[in-house]
Amino acid sequence: MLAPIFKRINREGQRESEFRELWLPRSERILETLVATGSSIVCLQECWLSHPEWVRLFDSALGAAGYRTLKLPRTNNRGDGLMIAVKNEQWRVVDYQQLLFHDCGDRVAQIVRLRSKGRLGGKKEGEEGGQEEQQEEEEDLLVVNTHLLFPHDANSNIIRLCQVYKLLERVEQCRSEQSGRPAPVILCGDLNGTKEGNVYKLLRSQGFLSSYDTAHHLNDVDEKWVSHRSHRGDVCGVDYVWMLNASTPMSNPVLNWRKAVFGLIKSKLLAAGITDARHAFQFFATAGDTSPTSTPCASPTQTPPALLTSAWITGGSRVIPMRSRRVRVRVRVVRRRTRRRGASTTVTRRAGRGRSAASLRSPLRTSSWLWRSWG
Repeated sequence: MLAPIFKRINREGQRESEFRELWLPRSERILETLVATGSSIVCLQECWLSHPEWVRLFDSALGAAGYRTLKLPRTNNRGDGLMIAVKNEQWRVVDYQQLLFHDCGDRVAQIVRLRSKGRLGGKKEGEEGGQEEQQEEEEDLLVVNTHLLFPHDANSNIIRLCQVYKLLERVEQCRSEQSGRPAPVILCGDLNGTKEGNVYKLLRSQGFLSSYDTAHHLNDVDEKWVSHRSHRGDVCGVDYVWMLNASTPMSNPVLNWRKAVFGLIKSKLLAAGITDARHAFQFFATAGDTSPTSTPCASPTQTPPALLTSAWITGGSRVIPMRSRRVRVRVRVVRRRTRRRGASTTVTRRAGRGRSAASLRSPLRTSSWLWRSWG
């Protein structure tokens, strides 16, 4: 859905949320469509959870249709959030977890474990030709609902990958907690990215399948569907219903996330024509002055470097090892302080274990060694 607080209605920038005569009829039409489908599970994004009347409207309509609703607002009072609606007669909620990413996008995710209510019951032949009642068989299902950060600039892609990594890590924990056979996973959401993006590739590397592609026999290259029109006017497919079979093991998300992040760095360097490790740090050191996507706080659509660092290092502390974290700190110190106090003094102080001060006196040689250690 498009939340009324985000829907612009004119060039002056007024929002639909300012006019009840606009948002109420549209919300009612959305509800009519949802109820008419009769889906067992409904996952919604951009729900206007900060508005009491909107919440009562959806709770009332979905409740009357036999649904139980689970809601999760975004952090820092962003106004919107997520909602999962479950048909009471078919599923019962066994466990419900809320995942807060705590990043610059204030994004969140819902993970709910459902158990079927005798959905698989029926009749089977007895040994003597009679009919006997088949014992009702319960099955568990993990349902995940999220809305990833919009890729405002190139830096946002790293944060988006970090969000997916945290989500996969929690999903794997939930699967391992299940006694007996693992539960299948349905991952729904607005991923704000197409098949060409690294988020799509990361999920595919974990064994997830796009339900739409599976139903229509499409591969990872075909893009024959549109689910969204962005605020920039782009039309694309960014809303997904992913499936992970219960028998499909997830590979190590740590290694895949790290590989994706370093792949982004490598592609950015190659796009700039840089193939020499000695020039790589100079490129990133000056990118903030020359690239509009790196200017700190230039506009609300750009990612502040401090938040990017926090999401990358702090949020992914289990992904990037401590050795790599020290490397990044050393790079920052070497490049900033050598200009003020001289290369030999500063680099000697930051030489670290296993390296003599003499071998690190040259900033150029230091950068080259650090690049090899990082990569």
